[in-house]
Amino acid sequence: KGTSWVDTSRGGYPVKTSEVNRLLLGLMGLQKKEAKTSRAERHGELKLALTGDEQQRGQVLRLWLAGKEQAGWEIVIGESKWSPVQGLYARLLAENQCWFVAGEIQLPYQPTAWLDKEVTNVNASDVERMLLVRGENRFTMTRPDDATPWALAEMPEGRTLKEFSPFGSLANALGYLNFEDVAPATDPRFAGGADLAAEFGFFNGASIRLEGWSEGEGEDAKLWVRLSSAPPTAALPADPANAPLDTPRGPSADTLATWEGKWMGWVYQLPQWKGKALLQGLEDWLEPLVEEPPSAPEDEASPSDE
Repeated sequence: KGTSWVDTSRGGYPVKTSEVNRLLLGLMGLQKKEAKTSRAERHGELKLALTGDEQQRGQVLRLWLAGKEQAGWEIVIGESKWSPVQGLYARLLAENQCWFVAGEIQLPYQPTAWLDKEVTNVNASDVERMLLVRGENRFTMTRPDDATPWALAEMPEGRTLKEFSPFGSLANALGYLNFEDVAPATDPRFAGGADLAAEFGFFNGASIRLEGWSEGEGEDAKLWVRLSSAPPTAALPADPANAPLDTPRGPSADTLATWEGKWMGWVYQLPQWKGKALLQGLEDWLEPLVEEPPSAPEDEASPSDE
């Protein structure tokens, strides 16, 4: 698309151009060194079969020239070999003849491997306030500084937290956050209202908001989120590199603007261990209610011996 590569199966999400260029250069550098089997029943021995178990199947690589409907090349890529010459086994899809070719190519190990998967990367110690809303349930966690345990603003009367300060995993939800998958915001799955909303407020006044849609139930539940942000309200120090230790912390306006440029128009599937904290309800953070056993009825008065 223009001068860049995009993933058409994910709505045109940008692909790392450097990785595609490396693959193309590697393909152009391959050299036939030795003819191997031409018997289809032996393709699996070189990992060049199209059927069978994973140890027998190759990867099919198709390349199209611009403006052409038919693929210009269809190549089955098989097992790699490093000695005595670095290379791999390959064959044209339409042919049974297999070859050992010298050179190196790197195919993505999974469909999203060539995508820029970073969503955010904020320090959990910079988070001052967290808000979660799921249906009628709404609860807020706050702290005056990062050395003070989180406090639950809506603590029900007579209830206690399961742990002394259990919200660390939630505060870290936006740290080193890489998506599992991505889809356009126009995807019909996200046309209805979101299942949850969350907001992370930082000590410098900035905030990051999430709208979430859940898929599945229990441990297999997946969470898709759309993100937006608000810039800091605290004044930026004249020399950020030498800012005082008590300077309010959080993502800068420039950082948030860069992220906003990436987020616009996309919804991300979070890793399960990141999404789990966002999918928990208030009861998940509290000690369960202990039902008091019913009191024994008072003994009836014994009849008199009269």
